Amino acid sequence: MRRVVLDSNGVDPLVDQPGAIEVIDAAIRDGEIEILGTHILADELAATANPARRSMLQQILAHTTPTNTAGFVFGVSKFNQAEFSSDTDVDRVAHLTAGRTDGKHINDALLALTAGSHGVTLVTADKGLTGRARALGIEVLHPQALLAELGFPPPA
Repeated sequence: MRRVVLDSNGVDPLVDQPGAIEVIDAAIRDGEIEILGTHILADELAATANPARRSMLQQILAHTTPTNTAGFVFGVSKFNQAEFSSDTDVDRVAHLTAGRTDGKHINDALLALTAGSHGVTLVTADKGLTGRARALGIEVLHPQALLAELGFPPPA
């Protein structure tokens, strides 16, 4: 079984392609995949300005298994949905943000740290995050590659 943590930009291909969400649903039912959902993902999707788009993206949340984020950042993390950081986690967050402390990069770092701490795959289309996460030994998969693993044909 492949277990994954989704970055919010990894959600778009999963809901935008007709039939992709059904393939994910079937893969979950068949025990091929488990998607670990974090408050970071839910918060980012809830911040989508367009209500119709937000509703579409939030469909993925029904397919996730709730999990706490690994690492805790004041002002971002939720006390009841995150685990406090060790010194190693703080160093890893610093590496994953590459010196950028805006909300998006902190969120990305927490998602990658969560994937790494659970020994699961981070699914993201962010090339910078991909490189930084892989440098820490975190497995990263592009959303299209995940869909291909599940037997979903790539877009024409």
